[in-house]
Amino acid sequence: MKQRIITGIILGVAALLAILFLPTSLFSLLLFLISVIGLFEWSNLLKLSGMQKRVYIGVGSITLLLVVGALLLGNRETDQIVGGLALFVRSNPLLFGLLLLMSLFWLMMPFILSIYARRPLSFLTNREFLFVVSILSLAALMITLTVLQQGLILLLYLILLVIIADSGAYFVGRKFGKRKLAVTISPGKSVEGAIGGIVLAGLFSLAAILYFTSDETAIFIAQERMMLILNFVSLSLLVVIISISGDLFESVVKRHAGMKDSGNILPGHGGVLDRIDALTAAAPLFFVGLSFI
Repeated sequence: MKQRIITGIILGVAALLAILFLPTSLFSLLLFLISVIGLFEWSNLLKLSGMQKRVYIGVGSITLLLVVGALLLGNRETDQIVGGLALFVRSNPLLFGLLLLMSLFWLMMPFILSIYARRPLSFLTNREFLFVVSILSLAALMITLTVLQQGLILLLYLILLVIIADSGAYFVGRKFGKRKLAVTISPGKSVEGAIGGIVLAGLFSLAAILYFTSDETAIFIAQERMMLILNFVSLSLLVVIISISGDLFESVVKRHAGMKDSGNILPGHGGVLDRIDALTAAAPLFFVGLSFI
């Protein structure tokens, strides 16, 4: 536990410094490096070796590099425009199309997992299926986090939202958990814990949007304040539910691979994927949702 806390503090400080002080170009490159580590962890989860592993890492790295290149190009073209990179991504059919695709994938995940909990679905652990999903999910995460870094408060909000939901689920589940959420997938998670995490995240979301719409200079500006509040809180709650599904999805993959953690690069926390599984599912949906509010 001590090692877990120390690692968590170091990760938190490092992430905050990167978000606050790195320019967009360096931030996107940092995300690329983290994503490549994620590719190696995925290759282990998929039990790839030899040529298969090299092909997977190669295809994944090239895909992620193309995404970085597109983001850097978009950032250069819109450097003088407030929120320019977000506008660039929304107007780019490939980048925004990828975010839409992954958002739909994660939106379906709760229903897929509810079926999987009763009877196995072979496609969910199919190597070729996961080959594609893993690369696209990392690419979508890179796009979203890079764009949201320019809207600093939104990125910090998203990260805090996921952390509060996860922590709330852990502590509420530990104290009051009786009914298993998905015993065949992740025996440690409870229905009470999930509800607790969702409620706490919802309260945080409500407090945040009330604060930022409290006057005419607010970040979130709308003629119909109550409608904006309702939409934002609803989106946040949906994002939290999907973040739980992202966590459970990785649990399915790890159980199928016979692995407790995706890696061991982070003492006390496992691998990179273990830390970003919920965020990977939540981030694209959050950005896409904001685009339509």
